[in-house]
Amino acid sequence: YILLTHGHFDHISGVARLKEKHPDAKVVVGTEDAPFLSDENLCLSRAFHFRAFPCYADETVNDGDIIALGETKLQVISAPGHTPGGVVYYCEKEKLAFTGDTLFKGSIGRTDLFGGDIRVLTETLNKLKKLPPETVIYCGHGESSDISYELKYNFYLI
Repeated sequence: YILLTHGHFDHISGVARLKEKHPDAKVVVGTEDAPFLSDENLCLSRAFHFRAFPCYADETVNDGDIIALGETKLQVISAPGHTPGGVVYYCEKEKLAFTGDTLFKGSIGRTDLFGGDIRVLTETLNKLKKLPPETVIYCGHGESSDISYELKYNFYLI
């Protein structure tokens, strides 16, 4: 799988090349962000003057879906707010979550771009606050963190 947390250009620009090297890998993204993958306006590549490399979703996911990677199971948590179809991939067994640009160490993703909504992102963050405190978060940019740290120090989760 090539698991995408959302459809912004800085997260999808390498997908086409990955698919060339691994043609059997399935590109997975949240249902509402699937159109971003092939639209330079939606993925913001045009706005940021970045050359787009369009790709397409092989599968779309929604809240509660499970992706099985051998013995590992990832639960999809719907995470709109940064984009309409953002998702977090959560592994309960390993206590880890891939949060993309939804939640960073000490911050959150932008909500001032197309499809962003701070009120919606706040609802998403309220869901993530309920993950076990020891859950390690792997962010779309910057250092990893954990829910315990974010509950103590992240202004948006306090």
